[in-house]
Amino acid sequence: DMPLEKEFKFLIDYPDEAELASYPGSDCSQIDQVYLISPQGSLRIRKREWASGQIEYAKTYKYYVRAHVRQEEEQVIDESSYQTLLLQADPACRVLQKRRWRIPYAGLVYEIDLYPFWHDRAVLEVEVEREEQPIPLAPFVRYVRDISQDRRYSNYNLSRLDFNPCMGL
Repeated sequence: DMPLEKEFKFLIDYPDEAELASYPGSDCSQIDQVYLISPQGSLRIRKREWASGQIEYAKTYKYYVRAHVRQEEEQVIDESSYQTLLLQADPACRVLQKRRWRIPYAGLVYEIDLYPFWHDRAVLEVEVEREEQPIPLAPFVRYVRDISQDRRYSNYNLSRLDFNPCMGL
């Protein structure tokens, strides 16, 4: 029984990072995400570096359950395991790099992913306890649209070598 992740994703205009940094409790990290060859579900590893210099490594399995819901199992790994798992990287994918802002707001945590290939847009993710839970609109971003169901915006698809970041998403 893997835990269920209930998450909504929104396409947003590229935010003002100085404004994001001004929100109480906000933090920022740099993430390198690598997809591994996996016969089922999504298997990825991450290297996450915080502004403090602390580095964390993780391995995550995700399985589609239904709209907005995935089964997710994440485990912390060490650098040696991360380096070994890199050898199993999916050759159809690049290392997906992103800067992630985490901002607590209205009892939720809003995660904003900034990708190096976009300078006009970003992705906001909000995880909720219940699928029907209302998600207050955050004042620190400008929403474009809900992309929770749009597979083109999955991190896996954004990492694919055949992904063209200039296409009209």
